[in-house]
Amino acid sequence: MTKNVLTITQTTSLPELCKFLTDNHISGAPVVNHEGELIGVVSVTDLVKASKEWSVPICAPEKDENSS
Repeated sequence: MTKNVLTITQTTSLPELCKFLTDNHISGAPVVNHEGELIGVVSVTDLVKASKEWSVPICAPEKDENSS
């Protein structure tokens, strides 16, 4: 069992969530409140559904700082 579980908070934005999941090579994460209590779970599937509902790219590629 994993001891150091990667979590997000209820205030994590969708783009931040996408980056978090991608950077950590995971497909979902527990959502905790400010006291560290579990309040839910979010997954890549939730991101896909949100993207379709809002017709916006939630996981847009980051802009290259060197490009003009």
